[in-house]
Amino acid sequence: MIILIFSSIYIVSPDSISMPDADITVIFEPPLQKQEALFVLDGKRIQGELEEDYFFYQPERPMNQGKHTLIVMTPSDTLEFNFLVEGEIQISGKSGLNYLNIGAGVEFNSSPETLAFTTYPRGRYTLISGEIDVDMGKLHITGSYLKDPEYPLGWFGILDVDAEHIDINGGSITPVYSEITMYSPFGAGVEFTGKYRKSALNVLYMKSSAYDTLISEFQRKFLCLRANIESTLIFTMLKGEDDTASFTGFPIELPVSGIIYAGRLNLHSGDFTLYGELAYSKGVFNMYIPTSVTGMAIETGIKWYDFSLYYRRIDSLYLPLGNPYIDRDRRIMLEGTARKGIFSFQTTSYAILNFPSGIEGYNLSLYSMIGTKQGINLGLQAGNDEGYYTLTGNLGGFIYRTRFSLAGIINMGYTEGYRNSGSFTGNFYLNLLPLLLNTSLTYTWGTQREFSVSIAPELHLGQFRISLEYRSILASDYTETSLKTLLNFQPGP
Repeated sequence: MIILIFSSIYIVSPDSISMPDADITVIFEPPLQKQEALFVLDGKRIQGELEEDYFFYQPERPMNQGKHTLIVMTPSDTLEFNFLVEGEIQISGKSGLNYLNIGAGVEFNSSPETLAFTTYPRGRYTLISGEIDVDMGKLHITGSYLKDPEYPLGWFGILDVDAEHIDINGGSITPVYSEITMYSPFGAGVEFTGKYRKSALNVLYMKSSAYDTLISEFQRKFLCLRANIESTLIFTMLKGEDDTASFTGFPIELPVSGIIYAGRLNLHSGDFTLYGELAYSKGVFNMYIPTSVTGMAIETGIKWYDFSLYYRRIDSLYLPLGNPYIDRDRRIMLEGTARKGIFSFQTTSYAILNFPSGIEGYNLSLYSMIGTKQGINLGLQAGNDEGYYTLTGNLGGFIYRTRFSLAGIINMGYTEGYRNSGSFTGNFYLNLLPLLLNTSLTYTWGTQREFSVSIAPELHLGQFRISLEYRSILASDYTETSLKTLLNFQPGP
């Protein structure tokens, strides 16, 4: 399930009604800098696995039953999401309505003209949205839809039906299985999941979305079968074929057609996991002048708590159908996050191996943070990214009270050969029911200077919720304004 809340922040989990062991997964679109996001759960700062395009956090202990509040802050958005934690939901002889939410909204935006988009008729847009969330005991249905009536390719819609042992996910989906098989391709399709205890069977059919730019990719049709046996043995069959009949712009890759067979073995011992994955691809490269190719991919490593150390080798002729951006090389990766009291650090480091000559390239990244009970933190990151030395740091603070919160983050960065860059983000949140108010202010400097301000009041009137948001962006080469409205109806259980 994805809860779309009219912004660039997407809450994948928890659901509006969740179990005590639910995790927190957030997706950012477009991606952002790692140090530019702040997460607060029930008034306490949380830190988990944070990348440019997603955030993952698994609470150390099950959450208490009742209402919980998650606040996500980025330089361009602030999102508050309320959810309810229940125990095992019991139902009687007839199904009862536990929860119902219906919403509809519209956004008006004056964005700058651009020639990169080939079919969009003008430099402004209007978005229409709708959402529904229904819980009836063991049957949970959620759906959302976002559409620009004047844009033929731009829509986002999803419908998720969860019936205990069966999960059907359709519409705009982004399946994630593993980096060498299926890793976040975006498109339209349907995914069926049958689950029992720790085992699951996935059947997926989808077609990736077209890129409406001069530089584009072919749309790819996928058929995937995946069997997960007790989270120990995982078998995957993925078939993909590019659509060369219709596309816009100039494709950056030649079309391919092929099939991947993959197997993965996980050996668990407490918090320690040893795993290995092997994949074999066979297909045709360049469908205009067919060339048959075969390739292998292998990944093996260990996981311990929030750390993972693994070795990955991708042959140059391997067809990464479900992840076209994977690097075809040999590399060792170290990723992880550790916390001790007010101290925490995060690392994403790798070395590219070129046998027998040795190391061909590397990146060393260590991001440390010190946070006090008052919410003050200091971070520093240094590394070598593909030959360019980088140094980034941030200073931030967060004050949370029952009625209001105040946050500010200063980011500064240096990259060899480029101008210094940085940003300041401030946010103020006020809760005086029936009125909620979110305001944010962002200023960035460097290659392009930009100033943005956002004001978002929310009014609760009985079972209705009315949300507004006004945003204005003043950049060095363009200006942009937007107005969003959203109406929700929640009759309650």
